[in-house]
Amino acid sequence: SFAATENALTTNEVPLS
Repeated sequence: SFAATENALTTNEVPLS
């Protein structure tokens, strides 16, 4: 899923390149 803006990534969340 999409990473929350300016938040720590939750489990299994990956930032978009």
